[in-house]
Amino acid sequence: MGDDAGVVAADPVGSLPSPDVGETGESAPGTQRQRLWLLMGYEGVLLLTGVLTTLAGTGRFSSGFGMACATLGGTVVGAAVLGWVDAQANLTPATSPFFSRLVTPTMLVRVVCGFAIAGCGGVAVLARRPQEWRRFALGVVLTAPVLIALGAIVLGKTDSLLAPREGTAETLRIAGMFIGGVLAIVLLSAGGHLLITAFERCRDESEA
Repeated sequence: MGDDAGVVAADPVGSLPSPDVGETGESAPGTQRQRLWLLMGYEGVLLLTGVLTTLAGTGRFSSGFGMACATLGGTVVGAAVLGWVDAQANLTPATSPFFSRLVTPTMLVRVVCGFAIAGCGGVAVLARRPQEWRRFALGVVLTAPVLIALGAIVLGKTDSLLAPREGTAETLRIAGMFIGGVLAIVLLSAGGHLLITAFERCRDESEA
């Protein structure tokens, strides 16, 4: 492939091409041609994570399956989000009309895959002590609304609600944000405690 061709990096978790700025091989007007090295690095992380996940899933590791899945799933989510941030800044409709439309959907698919991988590890651990499923489910119920709200904020779905206002409306907005922040901290603390306790008890049971 010649120097004028776009650079494409793929991974088993979900593919997002990492082209030069200007997907046709030509720089967009007023821009310089450059390769998205940072995004390519995140693609490499996802590729390696996919390989390790495959090895864990086929039983190549004698122990620690739950922890391996949790770590690998978290890595997928982290690399997907960081890659999305870099892609959002570089793959714009002006410089790359086609690929810019794929940035957010690809990130969402990868995040779902990451949580699914971590979920497999969680199921394997909780299967050791089924009575902890109730505690785990309650923890998920408490933390899920906060994670959904954070996702909506990151994706810009709440811009109209968070936009500054005037007069009494601005006072209410600030008060609402304060109350929402406190509630989010409480939910995360309580939910996180329940999740950690559930897994800790499963570990203690397996070691007994």
